Amino acid sequence: PQQSLFFLNHPWTLQQARTLADATNDLEDASERVSKLFQMVLLRKPTADELADAIAFVSDARPDQAVVTKATAQQWSYGYGAMNDDGSIGQFNLLPHFTGQSWQGSATYPDGKLGWVQLDAKGGHPGNTREHAAIRRWTAPREMVVKIESSFVHEPPQGDGVRAFIVGSGSTPRIVAQANVHQSMADLNVETLSVSKGDTIDFIVDIGDGLGYDQFLWRSKLIEVGQPNQDQDATKSGVWDSLEDFEGDPPEQLDAWQQLAQVLIGTNEFLFVP
Repeated sequence: PQQSLFFLNHPWTLQQARTLADATNDLEDASERVSKLFQMVLLRKPTADELADAIAFVSDARPDQAVVTKATAQQWSYGYGAMNDDGSIGQFNLLPHFTGQSWQGSATYPDGKLGWVQLDAKGGHPGNTREHAAIRRWTAPREMVVKIESSFVHEPPQGDGVRAFIVGSGSTPRIVAQANVHQSMADLNVETLSVSKGDTIDFIVDIGDGLGYDQFLWRSKLIEVGQPNQDQDATKSGVWDSLEDFEGDPPEQLDAWQQLAQVLIGTNEFLFVP
């Protein structure tokens, strides 16, 4: 079962399927294209039944469909930067690489340039210096009042812990919650915060006095409790959860011929030598 899952899902095998299918792009006749795929993968021609099934498979395959992402995931972004004394961010830089589980500097971790900075669904790790703080950013989709419920955890006894901040942008950036945390837990909650469309709320973590054992857990919820100048709960509708909303780049979908190539490299005839 594990081997089958690998050939269904691993990026390397998906790339092989794309490469195989692309090698047949010059063939317009479907039968010739199926035959070439069989020759490349199984080193033989398809039987009459296999040829008919393969052509039907390609013909019946659904066209590419956009990956549907959770609506509330669209308000989150994942980056790094340095926090100024007033709580503003000098420059928010998006983390460039998604591993499938976390955002970080590159496929190599720690990254040669950005170091240890990383964000995943449950928490993350700040960068090597305070200029590379880990920043989970939420951007308001509309004018509203929100409350923030969050729990921050730093577990390792080694090191000197980390600094955590919640910073609202608005017309004047300001720190609305903060804590220095070492081998302990801190609730970072904000009763109400008014935001306009496009305002940001940053969940920022940087190192203590030095780098070391700085991994952290931080789950945050933003709950819409109303509109400015209205009673709270009058129009409550949105809830954003940093754990539930966490996503990366949407996977690139295989087209019909790439799917057929994937089917062939997942067959027992290809995987097992008699």
